[in-house]
Amino acid sequence: MTNAAKMATPLWSAAQAAQATGGELRGDWRADGVSIDSRTLVPGDLFVALKGPNHDGHDHVRHALDAHAAAAMVEQGRCHGRSSRFWSSSTILVDISSS
Repeated sequence: MTNAAKMATPLWSAAQAAQATGGELRGDWRADGVSIDSRTLVPGDLFVALKGPNHDGHDHVRHALDAHAAAAMVEQGRCHGRSSRFWSSSTILVDISSS
């Protein structure tokens, strides 16, 4: 497969990501890569907001989307109390507890 063909085929479509995770889809998007760090995200990546012992990726979703992430994968229920402007589209909500 040529580099041009690889670039034309997304790594994930919104529907594929929702099916793989059982998540609730918001918006229609295509991601060319995956990132868990908003500082090194490449435009077109799916940003996966992970919660660790020292940092919570959910605090960086706005930055990731501003950096042109294709979408953000966030834990279900984590969007409450945050700006609905950036949670209303280009997200996939995943129930982490059932994974």
